[in-house]
Amino acid sequence: MAALGREAGDDVRVAGVVPVGAAEVPKDIKIPAYTHGQSRPSLGDAKLRKPVVIEIIEKKIECLRKEKTLNIYGTLTFGTTAAFSGMFTNFIFRHRFKVTHDVLKTYASLTALPFLSTIVSYKLLVTDALCSGNISQENCVLRSSLIGIACGVLYPTALAFSKNGRLAFKLKMKNHEPDGTVIKENLIDIIARKINQLPEAERNLLENGSAYVGLNAALCGLIANSLFRRILHVTQARIAAGLPMAVIPFLTANVSYKGFVSLPLNTGDLHCETCTIIRGGLVGLVFGGLYPVFLAIPVNGGLAARYNSALLPEKGNILNYWIRISKPVFRKMLFPILLQTGFAAYLGSRQYKLLIKALQLPEPGLEIE
Repeated sequence: MAALGREAGDDVRVAGVVPVGAAEVPKDIKIPAYTHGQSRPSLGDAKLRKPVVIEIIEKKIECLRKEKTLNIYGTLTFGTTAAFSGMFTNFIFRHRFKVTHDVLKTYASLTALPFLSTIVSYKLLVTDALCSGNISQENCVLRSSLIGIACGVLYPTALAFSKNGRLAFKLKMKNHEPDGTVIKENLIDIIARKINQLPEAERNLLENGSAYVGLNAALCGLIANSLFRRILHVTQARIAAGLPMAVIPFLTANVSYKGFVSLPLNTGDLHCETCTIIRGGLVGLVFGGLYPVFLAIPVNGGLAARYNSALLPEKGNILNYWIRISKPVFRKMLFPILLQTGFAAYLGSRQYKLLIKALQLPEPGLEIE
């Protein structure tokens, strides 16, 4: 009984101590109460919040990295390099063609156009893709190299050749002096007057034949663009991809044919039918057939990387990947390329025969020593 009394007394004391101690506990260490509808924190919530925090930190780091690397100064530097390339090519062609007038006009256009084209191309094909995170380092290097070659070398060269060649042609027509052998008048003036005597259809074919080569090149560009879009499963940006694939091959083929075939014929520098056919065929093959197909590779590759429409190659497999992708396209483009080559060669032969026909027309008032 005594033991039972002690146990009962201990229980009473314990029961009496707990409420007193609980009342004396500071408020700042009390267990918080939760009302109905309020979720209690758990280990699972902590695990769920941890990836969210890491993702936010990674996004902040990625934004900082983009702000440091993708800045406006790098793009301006790239465009300035293309502008200097345009100035250098303009200086070379002016020296070769012996052009001395319209200095400010030619240098301004040869500086501004390559600069703007490089900035726009780099922004659309490289910077936007990097910001979206859908481009690898190898693709970035490949696109930058292609933009540097196309907009920084090929485009300024073709533009300088076209502008200075046209200025040289006008200068020869105005100030060319005969060497005192047979004809007093300028040979170029004679050819121009002879061409004006031809019927309108034949004159248009002789003067504007390069536009037909450019149209065929634009058609080849659209066909190649469609084939690559099907292979890479690209369905977005139809106009944004189709417009440059039609305009750029048209301008390139038009300027190239005019510079290599039409202009030498009109100035009397090209007086061989076989040479005319070979030049026309090569222009049609390179600039009217192959160039549009090669141009479609970076355009559609960039779209595929941006919209994740196809599996792109890993490091070290870029060349093999694009060779494998391009083989069926080149097989299907074989007939259009051969057709373009044959058409350009035939057009060169036709223009040469029309020029010979024009030179055989009688011209009243021609004096021969």
